[in-house]
Amino acid sequence: MEMGQLTSLKYLILNNNLLSGPIPVEVANLSLLEVLYLHSNHLTGSIPNNVGQLTALSLLYLYENSL
Repeated sequence: MEMGQLTSLKYLILNNNLLSGPIPVEVANLSLLEVLYLHSNHLTGSIPNNVGQLTALSLLYLYENSL
């Protein structure tokens, strides 16, 4: 299953996991997402514009990356 298919997901906590590369644009498909922790990884690039479509999102932690 791909991350974008987890449409009922409310919490995605993936900090300190050595993730690298850009934030997947599919994250915008997680319309019920309230918490997204991606801090302390090796993510690069920019924050996808469609992350702004996550209207339920109340916590977004991206620090300690190369964004």
